[in-house]
Amino acid sequence: MSLIWTLFTVAVVAAGAADLFTFRIPNAIVVILLILFGAACAVAVVNHVPVPWINHFAAGTLSLLVGLLLYGLNQMGAGDVKLLAVIALWAGLSGLVPLLLALAFAGLALLVVVLLLRWGLNRAGVPKAILEKSKLSRILRKGEGIPYGVGIALGAIIASRAFPHWLWSLPL
Repeated sequence: MSLIWTLFTVAVVAAGAADLFTFRIPNAIVVILLILFGAACAVAVVNHVPVPWINHFAAGTLSLLVGLLLYGLNQMGAGDVKLLAVIALWAGLSGLVPLLLALAFAGLALLVVVLLLRWGLNRAGVPKAILEKSKLSRILRKGEGIPYGVGIALGAIIASRAFPHWLWSLPL
């Protein structure tokens, strides 16, 4: 893959890792992904590669609006909404369905792993004091949410092969 794909992947993994350990996705990572997309578009324009602007902006906007609705219903965190919107911007309309499918499967896998981990630790009788000292203490606690940024990151990397080809074929 290209340098742009590598940078995209590093940023997305950083967002997932931040969410895993802090239940927050830093705005800086979302801004980096936006700047990186802008840089990819600039390189495409300079190299006379057509960029379907409306296609990409429509996907990002649609994802943002649906995400805001889910945020209003307390079904998604604000960081998850922003991360998903910027990744949908990258995906464009043609990559949006593969992205959402990959996110759904990755999110389901994450949910199963976390629930099994919580159940296993509870069954094993691991004292709460030990769990509290872990960097993953919040994710291990029963009743806590699931850091969906991890699922978004994994789904985005999996689905990135379905994103528009011009992104990954830029001369970088």
